[in-house]
Amino acid sequence: MLVEYLELMPIMLVGLVSGFVGALDGVNKEGVCNKEALKEGAKKMLVSTFVCVVAFSILSATELPYLAKVGISAVIGFLGFDRAISLVKELIALKSGKG
Repeated sequence: MLVEYLELMPIMLVGLVSGFVGALDGVNKEGVCNKEALKEGAKKMLVSTFVCVVAFSILSATELPYLAKVGISAVIGFLGFDRAISLVKELIALKSGKG
């Protein structure tokens, strides 16, 4: 049981980093953050972490290797679910020769 929780630690870290990178949009051109930007950044970080953990949990039902599950979870956490799904659709279309 402890091993399962330890597997989630890197996922949470990846989610936090993904949310932080996504939150950098809240910084204005002078490099100064206001309170609203900080709140929005913290919200993005927490939501990204939650999405990464949920995506990893769903992928745990598959027989994918651990690093593949981590990578897919990171992409979903960084891009968001909608953009990640559209990216997967494009990759599948390219691989099948329809794109």
